[in-house]
Amino acid sequence: MSKVQIENSISSLSSNILKGEDEKRDIAAIALKTVISEIPMENAQAPIKKCITPLLQGLSSDNPEIKLVALDVLSDLLARFGAMVADEHEKLQSAFSAELKSSRVSVRKRAIACLAALSVHTSDKLFDALLTSVVNGIDNVIKTMKKQKDNSKVEELSTYIQSCSAISKTAGHRFGKYLARIIPLFMDAAEIIAGSLDEDDEEMVDTNTEINDEVREYITQAFEAFVTRCPDEVARYVDYVIIICKEYLEYDPNYSYDDSEDEAEEADVMQDDDDEDGLGDDLDEGGLSEDDDVTWKVRRSAAKCLGSLIRSRPELLASFYTELCSEEDISLIRRFKEREEPVKLDIFNVFIDLLHQSYSTKTSPSGEVSYKQHDEVKFVEQTKDAIMKRIKKQLKEKSEKTKVGVFQILKSLVVTMQGGLSKYIKDLVPSVCSALAEKGEQSSLKLETLSFLKTFIQFHKPEEFKPHLETLMKAVFNCVNDKYYKIITQALRVCGELVLVVKTCSSDSNYGSLVTQLQNNVYEKLKIQDIDQGVKESAITTTGLIVSHLADKLPNLKDTLNILKERLQNEITRLTTVRTFTVIAQHKVDISSVLVETVKLFSDFLRKDNRALRQAALAGLSQFSVSYSAKIDSGLFSTVIEEAAEVMNEKKSDLHLAHLAFKLVKQIVDANPSTLSLIQKFVLPKILELLASPTLQGNCLESLLVVLAMLVSSVGFDNILKQVLAIPKESKQVFTNIGKAVAAICSAGSQSNKTSTIEKFAKDLKSKDDSARMLALFTLGEIGRTIDLSSSGTVSQDIEACFEEEGSEELKNAASYALGNISVGNLAKFLPQIIKGIRESPKKKYLLIHSLKEVITQADANKLKEFIPEITPLLFDNSQEEEEGVRNVVSECLGKLAVNDYNNVVSQLKEKLNQSDATKSTVIGAIKYAITDEASPIDDMLRADLPIFLQQLNKQQPVSVRRAVVLLLNSAAHNKPEILNDSLEKVLPSLYAECVFDANLVRIIHLGPFTHKIDDGLDLRKSAFECMDTVLDNYRSRIDPNKFIAQLPAGLDDENDDIKMLTHLIVQKCCVQFPRSLLTSADQLVVPFTNTLKKKLKENALQQEKERFDELLKSTLKAVHAVRSIPGIEDSAQFTDMYNKQIVANAKLKQTYDEIAETHEDFEF
Repeated sequence: MSKVQIENSISSLSSNILKGEDEKRDIAAIALKTVISEIPMENAQAPIKKCITPLLQGLSSDNPEIKLVALDVLSDLLARFGAMVADEHEKLQSAFSAELKSSRVSVRKRAIACLAALSVHTSDKLFDALLTSVVNGIDNVIKTMKKQKDNSKVEELSTYIQSCSAISKTAGHRFGKYLARIIPLFMDAAEIIAGSLDEDDEEMVDTNTEINDEVREYITQAFEAFVTRCPDEVARYVDYVIIICKEYLEYDPNYSYDDSEDEAEEADVMQDDDDEDGLGDDLDEGGLSEDDDVTWKVRRSAAKCLGSLIRSRPELLASFYTELCSEEDISLIRRFKEREEPVKLDIFNVFIDLLHQSYSTKTSPSGEVSYKQHDEVKFVEQTKDAIMKRIKKQLKEKSEKTKVGVFQILKSLVVTMQGGLSKYIKDLVPSVCSALAEKGEQSSLKLETLSFLKTFIQFHKPEEFKPHLETLMKAVFNCVNDKYYKIITQALRVCGELVLVVKTCSSDSNYGSLVTQLQNNVYEKLKIQDIDQGVKESAITTTGLIVSHLADKLPNLKDTLNILKERLQNEITRLTTVRTFTVIAQHKVDISSVLVETVKLFSDFLRKDNRALRQAALAGLSQFSVSYSAKIDSGLFSTVIEEAAEVMNEKKSDLHLAHLAFKLVKQIVDANPSTLSLIQKFVLPKILELLASPTLQGNCLESLLVVLAMLVSSVGFDNILKQVLAIPKESKQVFTNIGKAVAAICSAGSQSNKTSTIEKFAKDLKSKDDSARMLALFTLGEIGRTIDLSSSGTVSQDIEACFEEEGSEELKNAASYALGNISVGNLAKFLPQIIKGIRESPKKKYLLIHSLKEVITQADANKLKEFIPEITPLLFDNSQEEEEGVRNVVSECLGKLAVNDYNNVVSQLKEKLNQSDATKSTVIGAIKYAITDEASPIDDMLRADLPIFLQQLNKQQPVSVRRAVVLLLNSAAHNKPEILNDSLEKVLPSLYAECVFDANLVRIIHLGPFTHKIDDGLDLRKSAFECMDTVLDNYRSRIDPNKFIAQLPAGLDDENDDIKMLTHLIVQKCCVQFPRSLLTSADQLVVPFTNTLKKKLKENALQQEKERFDELLKSTLKAVHAVRSIPGIEDSAQFTDMYNKQIVANAKLKQTYDEIAETHEDFEF
């Protein structure tokens, strides 16, 4: 439709709402709402403004139906286009506010919805007027009710409270500043409704029980909105919110529960079928009928509020347990007896939320999930028996939904405690089997039961299930033969867990029978080709476990292996099957019947584009070479080596896969030395190619050097050395790598080979050719680390002579590296010379300190220890050098020495904290270098001492010191998260403070007619956000998500693009880790996102600047997409408006956004 057509349509439909018959009016309203929801933003301005006038007229109509329709349409219009009708905001707010006093409930509710939609867009003045009016209304009503001692105005009170709830949900943080007045009023309202005034007052007359219950419901709904939308402001009232929720969770005045069991902890045996639900008597005489009883809404809203509170405030987990599930108070689990199923399920979910906050998960690069328990698990352990007593009772309920909820609790309980239910196995197995035997079309109970059973077995010892094995197998096998593919898939996974249970019966007479039953049931699914993908993969994986552990009793092993081999030839199942064969090979099962063909197929996979498949194939071939080397002939090895060599192709630049390929080749040679000639033919050329690459480093380089050393015996020392030295040297990294390669070759050569090589490169040290000297320095450095060069002529003097030359800095740095490394080979000879040079030669000091760093880093700790008393004072003397590069090296040296001699070095580091800023930065940096990612004897001492250094992160310290502390914090959080457990909460506020731009740190430099800004705080802010990212990765459960997320707008709006893009990444992670908290703060992200998306590139920008700008926009759009993926974001009118105006209305940005949305992996919330 054209703009004119849209305008005419909206105008006509708006007018039709005001007249005509009810049916036609409803049709017009539906049509108008449809147009409003579909109209493009760019075409909306004029028609939307035109329809406001007739809709306002509708509000003043005497016909209540017209008024209802007008309110309904306005609610939709304002939610989408509220910002476009700013001129009418005051009229609209006045009209809606007036309708809050309507006698019709439906009108009041729609007026509240309109006010909530409008409040997102109104000015601060109008918003304040609205909230002041609502709050004053609550205050006046409460005063009147107290004075008159009756509840005649409770309906009005209900309307105002409902208004607060709705407005807070949409207005978000804008609402926060009013909570200090609103929440105390809500407390008064709750007391009035409960009839709990002063003891001197007479009891108030309760004129409308149902409306009172509505007020209770709206209070907890409002609290839930406050908790999620105004987390900072509501923090001081959390204790009161918990008290109200606990009270309302048990609010059921029309029903009498039998609480004797809770009080006396009696046996949990059901008395008869009529009382299976564990409830007591029927409704009290004279009470409401079940149809009229709406108190369940109060209990349900209380449960939902508790759930939101637990999810949004993980830092208060211990308090939540104390109040809800502890030895002192088990009020939450006591409410498992709730009579209304929807409420009961919400209560279950609250408990599951509590459990989920009690552990964290981490997924390794290989996909394995590890679990880390938090301290609060102790509360679960303490109340485990009380929990299980009630769970067993609930398992006897007839309701399928209740049982599904119970099995969800049980699964979470097992994961939280990492097992812990051994003594309940005998009680739970009958319930599991009963649930799996349920007849009916609903599959959710079976699926949830199977999921629990898999986790149950996984986290307990296999032998604990042995007495129940046959019972479980029968129940699970019935599910394997179910018609629904999801049930089959889950049942097959449970069969995989049962494998080890069957293994515990290996000495029993029925062992063979059990193995056959298990194999046959899985085998039937393995054979089927036209079946769901999930079933296929589960059957393959489970078959692999059966073959790995039970092969000795398998009647059809050969047939099973043949089918697995066939699955390798299917593109859909080959990856799973490759991994399955690798598991089988790890257990050294005899697969001779399919070994040759399997190895060939694995080799073929190394040419496929699928990286995951190539990686899995390399791992599988490595395992085959270890487990089946005697059964693989040289011809087959030749095929494997040839294909593995292709993975090492430098042009493919996948160093990790190349590393795995080198590991495979080494294992082949270890298993079959005769294959060295094949390695020489296929792999050596690839080694030479990679050594010429400036990207070669890390694990790939190390594994390459191992294979290179192995080749010396077959290629010949001189021959292989000649080929390596002929490699073109076009970068410093290539020089370094060739030096390492020559050292590796020497390690495999004879003594005469080593001597001649050393003499050759010692001679090259005096060459006029910088390239020759550079190579000689790196090579002698690598060789000298393991071979004493003190007797090799004037090598050390010639190396040090390179310091004096006016040559390139690269040559001097290479000399520094070489001197340090040859000193490792003979500390007694060379280290004193370095120490003396640092003291006496100021011009050489920088290079010699670098040499000292190499010594400290590479030398044997025990040999180095005797020199520490001499080295440490020397380093402290240089800790306040003006040049930051020198101080950084000193820091690294002191840190490495601290690992070697902790008490001595760190005690001196603490003393130096009172000295100059430069020294302070140096010693703080030293602690950073003392932290490694491997377990160390000094870890406990570091944990105790860290606070002393971290407390230097405060605004009284200069930027250099604060940045040093942030870098220390980041290193600790990344490498050893556990050593910060005692310090994290104290240091986080100081870290957050460094994320904010500080104009006082900006200097203006005048360069003739030009001025140049220098931001001295930039590196500090960048380091702070990098640390934020690390903290998010490693301390998810230890941080307050609301305080953490509150720092993000500053990063999103930072002047530096690197900080912006880093913050975009953090936003994406928060969308997964803290979706509810980020949803609460979504409105605060609108302005910084808008500023970036509106940014324009200057016309004469360079190509590099254009690419950088595109990268920034794409990063922003990824963050926006992540936020828009959170369920409930559509309720944020500001964010939706930003998306429509800045992205949808811009064709280029919209295209990029759509591409991101298509290719970006789904977010799991």
